[in-house]
Amino acid sequence: MKCSIFLYFLPLLQARGYPVHQTFALPTTLLTFASLWAGDIGQVTRFLDQAESISPEDFVARATTALAFQLDEFQFKNSLDGFIGQDPLLRAANQTLIGDGTLDMVVDLLEELVKKGKEGIENVKRINEVRCNRILPAVDVYFNAVTASDASFRRLVAARADGCFPRV
Repeated sequence: MKCSIFLYFLPLLQARGYPVHQTFALPTTLLTFASLWAGDIGQVTRFLDQAESISPEDFVARATTALAFQLDEFQFKNSLDGFIGQDPLLRAANQTLIGDGTLDMVVDLLEELVKKGKEGIENVKRINEVRCNRILPAVDVYFNAVTASDASFRRLVAARADGCFPRV
């Protein structure tokens, strides 16, 4: 129980700047973090796929929910950062997600959708461009690192929106 309480508060401690030196986690714990992160990604993806068809009355509420899931993703990423090694691929993925500001860009665009409602629908295309080309491949690097930690784990892949696949 102590371990689970620690894991629950770990992102809060890290966010407040407390030094947290936890270097060991069970592979199943890592998989749980990655799976929860994948679930949040899937929720944002679902919103982006359905954005065009959402009624103006429901759009702001759905955009707000997508924003909450997007913000929640930071917790899972930060939790994984505390446990998995920092090989060059993970450092590059972290640079893409945090250093280059791509996750923050998506948050900003979702916040704009919340403020503007359906009038900001053009942001969906911009969000998809950033997520499809930069964010989701970087997240897959994290997922690959987690699933490689135990041979019994199935591969995890970040869900792509329909907008990631050009129509022919």
